[in-house]
Amino acid sequence: MKIATFSLVAAALVSSVVVAAELIDGYSYSYSTNKFVYSNFRTSGSYSDVTYMDEETGLCLSLPILIDGPLEPLNEELSAHFRGPIKLKQFGVYYPSSNGVSKRDAGGLAKKGEVQCTLIEHHVHKHAKREVAQVTKTVVLDQHGNTITPSNPAGGAATGAAAPGSDSSSSSGSGSSSSSATDGWVRVSYYTPGSTTNCTILNHKGGRGSGVWNSAFGNSISYANEDNTDGSPTPVALGDVSIGSNEEFLIMSGLLCGDNSETQDCGFYRSGIPAYHGWNGGEKIFVFEFEMPYSPGTGFNMDMPAIWLLNSKIPRTLQYGKASCSCWGTGCGELDLFEVLKAGSNKMITALHAKLNGNCGSPNYINRPTLGSMKAVAIFTNEAIHVMRVDDSVSFDGVLSSSLVNEWVAVPGADITVH
Repeated sequence: MKIATFSLVAAALVSSVVVAAELIDGYSYSYSTNKFVYSNFRTSGSYSDVTYMDEETGLCLSLPILIDGPLEPLNEELSAHFRGPIKLKQFGVYYPSSNGVSKRDAGGLAKKGEVQCTLIEHHVHKHAKREVAQVTKTVVLDQHGNTITPSNPAGGAATGAAAPGSDSSSSSGSGSSSSSATDGWVRVSYYTPGSTTNCTILNHKGGRGSGVWNSAFGNSISYANEDNTDGSPTPVALGDVSIGSNEEFLIMSGLLCGDNSETQDCGFYRSGIPAYHGWNGGEKIFVFEFEMPYSPGTGFNMDMPAIWLLNSKIPRTLQYGKASCSCWGTGCGELDLFEVLKAGSNKMITALHAKLNGNCGSPNYINRPTLGSMKAVAIFTNEAIHVMRVDDSVSFDGVLSSSLVNEWVAVPGADITVH
């Protein structure tokens, strides 16, 4: 994630009481909320897509990719990223079956005192490396929830795409996705400790079991071992472990780049890495259950947990390193969902880094779950993105009903108007 310095001074109206922004440790906060809404989300321009990386000289070349439309470029494939201290209890991705969120509800409702997409100095992900874990069985699904048989990779890990999620153990509640649903959102990827379905857990330990390392670019992504302390030669599921401060891991789908079941391939990616697809499209839902306990201490990124989404081209090339070897700096897309900016803080902010005139965020915050877990969703509706805490009683089953998703979309939130 990044270390941003909010220079936001905004006022918010909550329960008919005006709450002025409060400056805490150099960061400005307004009020606690359970939801953010990125509305009027349409961007235009271009970003630089990496097309070549010279592993000896460190030279990288790129070509411009034009963007102009709703949610662009976050309607491209995304990967999910996590920084400790954190304990991930559930993660999933859903696609609409046939009906989904109705367009008239897509924008959601904003609280009084909505803010324009405010420019912030946000915390530039201090790109450090983290690990992953171990898979039990794997079922690989397409975006409609249908089981597919992925091809073996031409190179990389010997286990291929089937291992990242092939045969989900349904130890945490629901079974695998059902493609028979005619109304709702179908779960296509799912993780619980020790088990993955159509998920691949990775970190930045390239050269240690999988992936690559060289002096030009450093460590690539790699399969993570089950406690995220090292790399792994094969994909395994993250166990029931807590990830420490400044440790990271990421999750991609179980579909290898080059698999012909996808209409689009991954484009260029660094040679020798375990290269997987992210989750594509303007309509998708990411779900989470996680804990972010306090972790006192000193050091880089200490006690600053975060969950964020990246354009999956970034980790497949160079997430941490030379700017010309990643599309991040030119605006291919990052959405910080829940990020703590200061050690000891109980406030999680959101921020958008895309093709804008700077970074975009809100002075409002969601309370950090330091004691016990919280459940949350990020709903992409083609016109808006809803980032919200949901009730602990919610079950992330194989299908989320469209009525439930529409209820979530209709909940008022702190609005961030994107320009």
